[in-house]
Amino acid sequence: TMVDIVVFVPFLLLTNTTGKLLAPFAAVVVVSTLMSLFVSFTVTPWLASRFARVEDVKTKKGVWGWFLRGLENGIDNIGHFYAGALKWCLSHKIITTLVVLGMIMASGQLARFGFIGNEFVRQGDQREFIIKLEYDKSVTFQQNNVTTKQVEDFLRAKPYVKSVFANVGKLQKSPMRPLLNA
Repeated sequence: TMVDIVVFVPFLLLTNTTGKLLAPFAAVVVVSTLMSLFVSFTVTPWLASRFARVEDVKTKKGVWGWFLRGLENGIDNIGHFYAGALKWCLSHKIITTLVVLGMIMASGQLARFGFIGNEFVRQGDQREFIIKLEYDKSVTFQQNNVTTKQVEDFLRAKPYVKSVFANVGKLQKSPMRPLLNA
């Protein structure tokens, strides 16, 4: 809770464009986090004191008793597993440290090998460029096509050009309708 508050309150104090854009979001995060903290310290314990009763589930009968006993056994099993795993990790600190470091290094390689998307990884040079040719309105479509074909042929003659895509004419309905594809 404190991390959320410490991170987002400064956005409320910024007066530049970034502050104006992020201030509403920061305000929502700060207020909702503080309300959640308030509820966790007041309403939740009060409700637990009213509705939760300490009962011996072993004496319960019927389907409800069977469900509660299964739930308690599951919680106990999770607690025993966690205690055993924690005891093992604390007694094998070097192995645990190596496993954690290996997992951190492996997670860093997930985007590199394509297991996860790399939207947040900065894109490098894609070695692509766009040339826009604008002709006078009096030039016919056929003349546009011929001139654009000459530009394509010029570009294709270069050894470093791998592919060329041309779109000639005004686009009507489909924004990617190729009229001349090479």
